[in-house]
Amino acid sequence: MVSFGFTFSDEKKKKKVQHCYSGPIYENVEFISGMNNCDASAPLMIQIVKLYSSSDATKFDAFGRVFSGTIKSGQLVKVLGEGYSPDDEEDMVTATVDDVWIFESRYRIPTSAITAGNWVLLAGVDASIVKTATITDLLSSDEEDSPHIFRPLRFNTQAVLKIAVEPVNPTELPKMLDGLRKVNKSYPILSTKVITLLTYSNVFPPFFFLSLSFFFPS
Repeated sequence: MVSFGFTFSDEKKKKKVQHCYSGPIYENVEFISGMNNCDASAPLMIQIVKLYSSSDATKFDAFGRVFSGTIKSGQLVKVLGEGYSPDDEEDMVTATVDDVWIFESRYRIPTSAITAGNWVLLAGVDASIVKTATITDLLSSDEEDSPHIFRPLRFNTQAVLKIAVEPVNPTELPKMLDGLRKVNKSYPILSTKVITLLTYSNVFPPFFFLSLSFFFPS
């Protein structure tokens, strides 16, 4: 009964790809066809939607959906940030997947590989990810065959609060910035902005004032 009520046709698969993928849909391209058919043997395409902090809070694990291909522990992948495009590859890094888990809230079940159509939690790919990202194992010089990113997440809420902070002890500024970057990664709707103001005085030499702004949703 449940299986009958939740069947997914090929048309629904294609609509999901069209909704999430930001690039052109060429049916004859291998990885596009792989996403439309949820093919585990096609080139790898993963949409990362959330970062979860590790137990020691020193790094993050990336949670996402495998649209095509198979992701394995120890695999070398390319992490495409939200600013990546085939014309501008600055927001792209190469990373090695340290661990692969099936994520079940409090529990992380280690596994050797996850195939297309499943959700996966990855370790070792978080260094360049701020909010969302696209993970793939291919890049092509051909415009049609070059992958684009999945669309960044958008929320219906708006910011209602803005807070400016600065460290009491200026020497602890790097520690504060590191903490704010981690908070920014943990909370998808939170955004931070760093503003440096230069103030002049006739008595004291110039100094820099750092203001960081937080935007919380309603």
